[in-house]
Amino acid sequence: MRRTKWGGLIDDGLRGSGFFRVAERDGVFWLVDPGGGRFLSKGVDTVRFDQDRIGGTERVPYAEACRTKYGSLQIWRTVVSDRLASWKFNTVGCWSDELVASAGSQLLATAPTAELGASFRLHRREQVFPDVFDPEFSAHIRASADQRCRHRRNDPGLLGTFIDNELYWSPDWRGADELLTLFLNLPSHRPGRVAAISGLQAHYRDFAQFNAVWRTQARSWEELGRIEHVVAPFVRLRPGVLNDALETKANLADPAREAFSADCDAFVAVVADRYFELCVSAIKTAAIPIISCSDHGSAISRWQASLQRPAAISM
Repeated sequence: MRRTKWGGLIDDGLRGSGFFRVAERDGVFWLVDPGGGRFLSKGVDTVRFDQDRIGGTERVPYAEACRTKYGSLQIWRTVVSDRLASWKFNTVGCWSDELVASAGSQLLATAPTAELGASFRLHRREQVFPDVFDPEFSAHIRASADQRCRHRRNDPGLLGTFIDNELYWSPDWRGADELLTLFLNLPSHRPGRVAAISGLQAHYRDFAQFNAVWRTQARSWEELGRIEHVVAPFVRLRPGVLNDALETKANLADPAREAFSADCDAFVAVVADRYFELCVSAIKTAAIPIISCSDHGSAISRWQASLQRPAAISM
């Protein structure tokens, strides 16, 4: 089989563009490497010299051992790059020393993470998930994408940029909260809380109909915007094939639970659509040729319609 210098399988029906891209071939979507080869990315995260430090110190035992063995950082990069290639890996993943990718005899792709949404969340300590409706979120995303992505704009080895890593989209090992209830419990002046209430108000004919499902202590939409804490009337299982089947069964048995689930899923879709719209636009403005999204694969089925904006999805 003929291969490009990136290791992709040469296909006469595909052309090289000088960058990684996504293309459809006989009904199958492929990553296409800069030379026009069909590319199946196999990568390793956190390939770096300065691994974890001993708590409370500046000591990095891995770096100390490698410096003793190899003598220098550059020699380590070359050895590690060749080792990854010999193990049939072709990508240096997130949180890695990207110079490893070009240090060996075989070129490797890179797939860094920009952590756009996560970096905004650090500015809003009360938010588990970034408030995508906050005007400052859009400005932050544009500035962060420019800072973190623009220097890679002409890098042919860039496979894709992960927008974020495992944001809290739904109940998981970190908690049982729904994204909708998290936004309903933001401070009353936050745009995300206003957007959450507005969406519910647009869906239900009147407040009594809403409260028949949500069972809050509020007596009006205005009061809902002021109460200190909204408690979810039901607790859903973490997304997953078995749990999704149990959720479907429970919803069929209780119309109120089904309505609650529909409210939560609809809000996640709205948030996801805005999140991806802003992030993808910001990264494209920074001239990145391909975008990759990383999040919980098990939760993706709940908002598939919102995932048409990124060029590729990592599950």
